[in-house]
Amino acid sequence: MRQVLRSRCGGGTWRFLYFTMPLSIIIISFFNKFLDFPKIFAYILLPLLASPNSIPALNLPAPCRRMAGLNEPDERLTSRILQYSHHSIQVEVVMRRAGLVFLLSLLLAAAAGAQDSLNVTRVGQLAFSPGGSALGVAVNGSYAYVADSESGLRIVNIADPASPVLVGTCDTPALASGVALSGNYAYIADNDLYGVYPLSGLLAIDVTNPAAPQQVGYYDTQGIALGIAVSGSHAYMADGDCGLRVINVSNPAAPYEVGFYNTPQYATGVTVSGTYAYIADGLSGLRVISIANPASPQEVGFYNTPGYARSVALSGDYACVADDDCGLRVINIANPANPQEVGFCDTPDWAQCVAVSGDLAFVADYFGGLRVINIANPAAPVQVGYYLTPGQAYGVAVSGEYIYVADDYYLGVYQYQPEIHEVQVTLAPVNPPIQIPASGGSFAFDGTLANLETSPQIFDLWIMVQLPNQSWYGPVLGPLNLTLPASGSLTRQRTQVIPGSAPVGDYWYESRVGDYPGTVWDTSGFAFSKLGTGDWGLGAGEVWACTGEPFPSERSQGSQTLFLPSGLTLNASPNPFNPTTAMSYELQAASRVTLRVYDTAGREVWTLVDGWREAGSHAVTFDATGLPSGIYFARLTAGGFAAVEKLVLLK
Repeated sequence: MRQVLRSRCGGGTWRFLYFTMPLSIIIISFFNKFLDFPKIFAYILLPLLASPNSIPALNLPAPCRRMAGLNEPDERLTSRILQYSHHSIQVEVVMRRAGLVFLLSLLLAAAAGAQDSLNVTRVGQLAFSPGGSALGVAVNGSYAYVADSESGLRIVNIADPASPVLVGTCDTPALASGVALSGNYAYIADNDLYGVYPLSGLLAIDVTNPAAPQQVGYYDTQGIALGIAVSGSHAYMADGDCGLRVINVSNPAAPYEVGFYNTPQYATGVTVSGTYAYIADGLSGLRVISIANPASPQEVGFYNTPGYARSVALSGDYACVADDDCGLRVINIANPANPQEVGFCDTPDWAQCVAVSGDLAFVADYFGGLRVINIANPAAPVQVGYYLTPGQAYGVAVSGEYIYVADDYYLGVYQYQPEIHEVQVTLAPVNPPIQIPASGGSFAFDGTLANLETSPQIFDLWIMVQLPNQSWYGPVLGPLNLTLPASGSLTRQRTQVIPGSAPVGDYWYESRVGDYPGTVWDTSGFAFSKLGTGDWGLGAGEVWACTGEPFPSERSQGSQTLFLPSGLTLNASPNPFNPTTAMSYELQAASRVTLRVYDTAGREVWTLVDGWREAGSHAVTFDATGLPSGIYFARLTAGGFAAVEKLVLLK
């Protein structure tokens, strides 16, 4: 008996590995794009013999089923693709003989101890006994309420955040996945992923005495209860393939359904504000449901996010969606009938849950741990801190100055304290206002850096451009690693070239300082506009060159700093191609490298390389099987420089 495992690393290269069972272990080590340290994963495949004429239902632990996307209790596995971290690894298990069942388990074997960004610290932690898996958490006063899968509801005293203490438990009939609080009751989304539990759905638990919680009522929903919110006398259940269920809980001992709305895909998360319920609906993104009449909920608007919407939290006129491998998406919901994405922040792993407090969004990012993202500017959310938790971060809640993470076998208590870096950046255009003609042009600007601290500061500098479609392009300069002495400053005059192929519209030109790419200390920018028409693209020779007085860490030639140096080369062969082409590039020195492919609308369609590479020749295969014919652009960045190759896909 042999199994075939096909792994695709870096977006293009398939490697075929053959294994003889009963047990095979593949260890894949790669560098996380934010943390820059090896993360080693072991994929353990353990087949079990079964009837040769049928494939039995897959009875995996809940976390493994969620990773594999197995939501139906009786779903059969013939082939399954597991996607990890922005398409950097895809694994497809193909069974060659009916009757083999795989136990798939993903284990983290990273560097010992958690790692953090210095401004996020772990205050306390409680390790739960084996058996459950902490999936959701809610906080009220001195207690945290944890939905702990097979172990039901756990109540933790957090009066001393440094020493959380388990004070009460209440077993639930199925798998506790979500928890919401109202008055003296905790309401549990208790799902039946396995299809073996006699009761699942909504549970009402009296938590008047946290040491002795008691189940008082239940309602067995039709789907797989994954997320829950409570508002007034109604509970709102994200019920998997049965969409939104509205349940009257005015009498917690006898809840009953009053209405429902079948969302198009798979409801996993829900939050409520006023007369609207906001549903994270898997592959169908964010759905906005009017609940003005709870007996007849109606969808009024939606936005299809690019990933798999798992959780949603609100901040004023914005909805923050934890969108799995597409990170955090920020969506303007001022008009519920027409939600529109305004910004996003990528996360290193699978964004599972999001909570919002003030200008900060806190994301439970699975193996990426806790991510802290500043959303003060919804169009440009930026990561400002992180903590690599010891487990797998599934759920997150915020109360006061503390962040609570449901972390598989742990409840973690964390604290975020903004880093204070008195390094300021100022950009000033030389001759405003700036209007670039349709044929392209350039503008000059002064860039000033100032260290207001009494000690030297080491930081990164880079410049990004916000396009007319509100997406970000760049960096067009950097990232440059700089050091300013105490109370030091410097000013450089630069010239930015805007190619004729850039689209017409209004732009924002922004310089950032901090820890590239995710942590921003300060920004400064200005607007410019492009006149006339132009198709988006980076044609041959049309790079966004930024030249002028060099910064200390830039390579220079005479008085000009070259954005595109000789020695950084990028080629595609064949070109035109169908459906694969080999992308080769040459590095003069070891560097952090990104190689991404964009369509003519400026949208990133694939990441081929994202990590550290040694000096010398490198190659990677771009497989465009799933893309339509047309023109694409590959952009290579290394050491603060860039090269672009136009690609023609002919099918």
